[in-house]
Amino acid sequence: MRRVPDALDHRTHLLSTTAHGRQVVDRIDQGMRDSFRATLDDLTDRQLADAAEVMERLAADAAARYEEPHPAPPPTRGGG
Repeated sequence: MRRVPDALDHRTHLLSTTAHGRQVVDRIDQGMRDSFRATLDDLTDRQLADAAEVMERLAADAAARYEEPHPAPPPTRGGG
């Protein structure tokens, strides 16, 4: 991890990943991909279709939950 002062806000610092840190992250990422691939290779077509359906439902639910809320309309004035 590399730490440098923020040029726009001298009270803070910016962090960036070093080349070695990036290699570590890439190695972990590749290991996870290999693990998922090995697991998926053992599934039947029906199991894969079922898993895809569940993931699509989870993604749709997450998108709906974390969607930007619409601003409330301004209050109306009652005449009378």
